[in-house]
Amino acid sequence: MKYVSILILLALPVAFSTCRDEDELPPITMEGKNTFGCVVNGKLWLPEGRLGQSATHAEIYKRPDTLAVNIYSGNSRQSIFMSIIDFPDLRINETYDFNNDKCCGLQYLDFENTVSCSYELPISGYVKLSKWDLDKGILAGTFEFKAFSDECPETVVITEGRFDIGEIVY
Repeated sequence: MKYVSILILLALPVAFSTCRDEDELPPITMEGKNTFGCVVNGKLWLPEGRLGQSATHAEIYKRPDTLAVNIYSGNSRQSIFMSIIDFPDLRINETYDFNNDKCCGLQYLDFENTVSCSYELPISGYVKLSKWDLDKGILAGTFEFKAFSDECPETVVITEGRFDIGEIVY
């Protein structure tokens, strides 16, 4: 019995240290790992998938002279949506400014409280693609923005945003 107690005591720190890596932002990668994270008003924000599904994906819309991508991520309380449109293709290391409504759109939806707040009016911000590989289905980049809502008085500030998406729908 003494040995069992010692083994349990030794195993506890290992068990608790490997429970979840969800108390920090995912690393910035470009491998299609389906990661997404940011800091919302000073607090860590991560998506939550359900039933074996990722909570992050991208949709591509391609026309002969235009390409558009919509990036989605969410959890049970909030969701983030970003849209980029470019001619004739998306560009790596291009800073797409959310204040340019001809190229970009954004929405942070917070439905945690009794009043749902939709923040889609940018004050500032950008999304920058670090990898765009249509053949491998990888879209990776960084983002940040500050936006306000017509429904709610606060401003949302999103910083340190990053995504590495391997689930692209055409």
